[in-house]
Amino acid sequence: MSARPAVLRAGLAATLGGALALGLVAPATAAPVATSVSTVKTVKVSSTKIATQPRSAAAVAGKKATFTVKAKGSKLSYRWYVRKPGKSSFAKISGATKATYKVVASTKLDGAKYRVVVKGGTG
Repeated sequence: MSARPAVLRAGLAATLGGALALGLVAPATAAPVATSVSTVKTVKVSSTKIATQPRSAAAVAGKKATFTVKAKGSKLSYRWYVRKPGKSSFAKISGATKATYKVVASTKLDGAKYRVVVKGGTG
């Protein structure tokens, strides 16, 4: 006598509103049946979007210039970069991880370019 999974020999019975509901019962001699159950969970994906770009700013040496970006999305993170005069690439600004970045203007930063990268939970 070969061993069959208990599930194949057991029936499913339940009382529903006074009536007896029976499930499928496979005979003990039936071949094993493989089943799988998949669950689909729908998740709303909100993309990250820049709502308001940072604007150019001018400041007198020794005063602060402020740059602000407004973004929409979830779990937003910010990273500001600067391209100093005479340089060909942007460099990460240490500690600049908020929607607003303030920098004290100086003659050596005259003409510097700033940019921000905003990432959300969905990229």
